[in-house]
Amino acid sequence: MDHGAGWGTTLIAELDAPDALRRFDDAAQGHPVVLVDNSRHNRWVNSAAMERIELPDDPGVLRDASGGPTGVLLERAGLPAAHSYAAHQGLDAQQEMAAYRYDIDVLHGYGVTDSGALVAAGSDWPVSPLPNPWEAICGIVTRTNSRGETPGELWPGQAIALDEALRVFTINGARMLGIDEVTGSLEPGKSADLIILDADPFALEPEAIARIRVSDTWVSGDPIHRADTAARNAPPDANAIRTDAEERS
Repeated sequence: MDHGAGWGTTLIAELDAPDALRRFDDAAQGHPVVLVDNSRHNRWVNSAAMERIELPDDPGVLRDASGGPTGVLLERAGLPAAHSYAAHQGLDAQQEMAAYRYDIDVLHGYGVTDSGALVAAGSDWPVSPLPNPWEAICGIVTRTNSRGETPGELWPGQAIALDEALRVFTINGARMLGIDEVTGSLEPGKSADLIILDADPFALEPEAIARIRVSDTWVSGDPIHRADTAARNAPPDANAIRTDAEERS
């Protein structure tokens, strides 16, 4: 299976058509081909490639008016194609590591955070397991996997200080969206958007930051979420009820 990259995400509407798929098939001359867009999230596959994979029952599989797939696979709908390519023609472990080293060398060459560039954060969810900013903040401060799924540190030279990490997740995002005069920091005249935590992140060991929980969330000065209220209103845990009943018996 051949693999390529570089089509622009803005072309989805043009590629999502039977005629585009026919031209793709003609150009591929019978070879299964997977093309990845410039966001690295979406894929366009030709008919030969679709014959090799099992298309998921997912709205990310775009279809024409007759219900036939056009080959455009959005987000997780493209994972079967990615897995098939990796299984048959992917990079080996050493090649993967060399590619990652090259990427990080490029990043170091730009000196993104030291250059004064505006850096904002995103969870990349639903690609990532959970959109938990505290796990992410812990990761960029310690350069470790807060869940212990991967040992060691990943390029510790890329670590940033906690105060800088908090700006990345708050005011920097607001600036990038052009709404920093309204929100993103607690200042007179701005919207009272804030959270109350169960611990002071600056008083914790860096590795413990991932375990911080939000007890209250306020938007425009109004409380919209309180953890104690949510816990009281949550449905009972069936496993906990069963265990408690077993102990009483």
